[in-house]
Amino acid sequence: MGPAGSCATPLGVKTAGKAALLGANTGGRLPKMNLESRVGSRGNAMTFIKPYLIRLSHCDPTGFVFYPNYFHIFNALVEDWFYEALEIPFDVLLMERRLSLPTVRLETTFSKPTRMGETVDFWLTATHIGRTSLRLTMGVDKNGENRVRMNRTAVCISQETDRPIDIPEDVRQKIADFMRG
Repeated sequence: MGPAGSCATPLGVKTAGKAALLGANTGGRLPKMNLESRVGSRGNAMTFIKPYLIRLSHCDPTGFVFYPNYFHIFNALVEDWFYEALEIPFDVLLMERRLSLPTVRLETTFSKPTRMGETVDFWLTATHIGRTSLRLTMGVDKNGENRVRMNRTAVCISQETDRPIDIPEDVRQKIADFMRG
């Protein structure tokens, strides 16, 4: 540690010390972020909302989210929706019940880039439940500003036959209950 809280790097360039980087007003600790998921409404629809911190691993060299990574996060959002809002263990659905919900249609609009370090709201609304299919509208917002919108259709598939099957009644009921609020 050098003078005034700075430290020397191997190249001899001085950088701010830990306290300066974290801010004197935080007492050397990072600010606490609330990343708890919640259920709210968007218009008349019930919505599952999950705040998400954008990390370096999500971004391209410019510091913006690399578009394919949105799809990974949206997939995680669907899993979280099953676990947290529907209270259906997603791993049991796939591994024990041998069902899957592959995407058969996907339409995405990217309105504004998202940068590393931003905390944004990823959200999901179930818009239609059919006999074998489920339509979801998902998005990314920051302070009410639209960043990404996605319409996804998934079909319930038996892993044994690789064919569409009826969405199981217990799953259908939980989704319908969520849609009603």
